[in-house]
Amino acid sequence: MRKPRPYTLTKRAEAVESTRLRILHCARQALFSLPFDRVTLPEVAAHAGVTVQTVRNHFHSKEGLLNALAEQLSSDLLQARRTAAPTDSAEAAAMLAAEYELYGGAYMRLMTAVEASPALSAMAQRGRREHRRWLEVTFAQRLPSDPEGREHTLAALYAATDVGTWRLLRLDLEQSREATVDVLTTLIDGAFTGR
Repeated sequence: MRKPRPYTLTKRAEAVESTRLRILHCARQALFSLPFDRVTLPEVAAHAGVTVQTVRNHFHSKEGLLNALAEQLSSDLLQARRTAAPTDSAEAAAMLAAEYELYGGAYMRLMTAVEASPALSAMAQRGRREHRRWLEVTFAQRLPSDPEGREHTLAALYAATDVGTWRLLRLDLEQSREATVDVLTTLIDGAFTGR
């Protein structure tokens, strides 16, 4: 008679976490490649090779899945920005342009669906706060000391470095990556001299 295999919680926990990460990966791919209304639990489940119930067990609903995905994306972007901390306007522009090349198109598609999803709305608000915080940290040495001048400069920097500005240059005006970085650099420097 065969002895039962010992059950280990560690292996079970690893399998559960692996499934969760696979679902998030597939949700990320769907969110970045499909119109928002086509990002459904059945779509994500099919690509992850699990049942819809498994997705629900991990995330409860589409909103729960989007919230978890927002956390993951935010963490990934913050880590990337911390790792590649720029030291000047040109480096900041190049870093943002590279980031937007990866995420910009998906971000712009998602912004059209913000009103349809509280999770996407929260993701957008959080992204705005984190981008502003990144600007404050990155350009701390160059920001004016007076509160009014600081706010004015931060607003100009935000407009200069927003994904919408990248989209205008790169997609609408069909600028090359290099030209886009050059214009972003000019706009960043202009934020400090424009007042």
